[in-house]
Amino acid sequence: MDKYSVITYLTNRYIVPDHLVGKRVDIKIYPEKLVCYHENKNICQHERHFGRSQWYINLDHYMYTLQRKPGALAGSQALSSAPQQVKDVFNKFFFTKPKDFIELLIFLRDHDLGFEMVIKAIESLKRTCPHNISADMIKVLCLQETNQNWQYDAGYQKDDQILHQSRIQLQELSLLLG
Repeated sequence: MDKYSVITYLTNRYIVPDHLVGKRVDIKIYPEKLVCYHENKNICQHERHFGRSQWYINLDHYMYTLQRKPGALAGSQALSSAPQQVKDVFNKFFFTKPKDFIELLIFLRDHDLGFEMVIKAIESLKRTCPHNISADMIKVLCLQETNQNWQYDAGYQKDDQILHQSRIQLQELSLLLG
């Protein structure tokens, strides 16, 4: 893999998760797909393409880089290659808040939720509070829909009063919307 998180098979280029830049990635080639492994762990797979000199980009594979540089999302090839509904949600609700959108995408990945959950949450929020659609509100509704509990695991400190108060407010919001 090169420094841009790209592997090349024949003449086509496929993006793999960017946290593996500089590490060895093994590829198993099948008639219909390419499966990528790092240290014998399946990290991603791509539909195999037979065109020449094509790029196949997955927005989810750039999360590490985009977390550090959220402003790069708007003009990125990764966003351009994303499904239309992902682009529409970004442009309508998160264009001025790309960091929030990236955190939402990471949340979906970490909770194994599809983007259709975001669409459903936004439709619900449009009915209840159309002027206050945020990543946090969407997350709460996604968790409610799947009956999961809100968990914040970014190094929670018992003496962090702001974080503690925020958690209380999110729980209250969850009850209010629930």
